[in-house]
Amino acid sequence: VSYSTLALSTGVYFAAITVAGSSPTGNSTQTVAVVLTVTNAPPEIELTPSTMAFEGVVLGSLTGQTLRVSNTGQGTLTYTVRGDVFWLSVSNATGSIGPGEVRAHTVRVDTRGLSPLRTYTGRLIVEAPEAGNSPQIVPVSLLLSPLIRPVVAWGDTGYGQCDVPLGLNDAVAVAAGDLHSLALRADGTVTAWGGNSY
Repeated sequence: VSYSTLALSTGVYFAAITVAGSSPTGNSTQTVAVVLTVTNAPPEIELTPSTMAFEGVVLGSLTGQTLRVSNTGQGTLTYTVRGDVFWLSVSNATGSIGPGEVRAHTVRVDTRGLSPLRTYTGRLIVEAPEAGNSPQIVPVSLLLSPLIRPVVAWGDTGYGQCDVPLGLNDAVAVAAGDLHSLALRADGTVTAWGGNSY
């Protein structure tokens, strides 16, 4: 048995299938009741882009990126967008769009509390209870480089205390002594300069 809903609106339709044949017992006709319920197709979530990648420096300002949410199904798509990590946020985290409509959201990252020379990963999650394909997920990556901060020294330089090594521009901490200084670099190594008597 096959059927078509092309010319039907939403609702409940009743029909019958009659099977007739010859039988020695005389009961040659059978009827089967058919009930067809036609409903609207559910809304469907479509996301553009399918992945996002951010790059920047620690404590730097990163430009937001746009996530577009489309409804490729029927009916109204009422949805929420959220990040699953603390450094990921979305503007206007809720939306409601009709069939064929698109809504844009700005995705931002906050680098405070994050370490350089590392790639972070997170996800944007779009959920709509009535959608046929909810939830939908967009993977997000964040690559952080160290903030370039040249080290400068001044004062007595009898032991080379002010002769900062060339290329020392990724220090995250500095300890200055009377005769020497130390710098902790973003990659975890330590650079020293000045007196080396001991």
